[in-house]
Amino acid sequence: MPLGGSPLFIYDGGVFDPATLSLTGWWRASYTGAPWAPTASAGSSGANGDLVIGTAPANGTAQNSLTPADFNGTTHDLVNANDCLTTFGSFAAGTCWIVFLADSSVASVGAGVRVEDTGIVVQDTGATGWGITHSDDGVCALLYDGAYQEVVVAASNGDYHMAFVRWDSTLIELGVDSGAMSTLAAGAVDGGSAGGLAVGRNYSAAFFDGRILEVGFTDTALTDADRVNIRSYVNSRYALAL
Repeated sequence: MPLGGSPLFIYDGGVFDPATLSLTGWWRASYTGAPWAPTASAGSSGANGDLVIGTAPANGTAQNSLTPADFNGTTHDLVNANDCLTTFGSFAAGTCWIVFLADSSVASVGAGVRVEDTGIVVQDTGATGWGITHSDDGVCALLYDGAYQEVVVAASNGDYHMAFVRWDSTLIELGVDSGAMSTLAAGAVDGGSAGGLAVGRNYSAAFFDGRILEVGFTDTALTDADRVNIRSYVNSRYALAL
């Protein structure tokens, strides 16, 4: 047992593998240019489409021999134009995790309109129902339930982080690395199913400057234990200590 008494899950070929989860979208293969093909799981993730280019990200510096997509902050993005919000997370519930490193950040547009901040993952390129944005304030998980509900957690530039976002029709929650989940009351997602998934930019094309190693989705609210397991798998796969 590690310090603190919590069990340590190590992805060593059998203890925990996110492929056992019923994922709806999962991109984790070493990036070698677009299209970035999805990874199969116990769910439909392997069938829910490639991430293809707007303008293709570069191949980033390998992390534990695995190559991230490296976004330049001005033109690079990856888009799944065919699959909209309800493909990956339902209006009532969902979870997303993303492993990323920001090379730089821009000033936030401000509370209530953080949907205009740089997009790391935006669930809808038409009218955003929920998403994950990035600014000099850190990471923001946002959900539109008639108004934008926003949860912000600081995240340093120049380091890898894992953002874990969850909603369940009563709360939207965000945890970064091993930090506590920050929560905010929120209803079910209101609309936002007109466009496709965008990675590396927001719905109005404000682009992310940094690297992305992995993105995963489910259409259910995963548990805290699932989060611990996913983070431990991420640490082992990418040789990180998040």
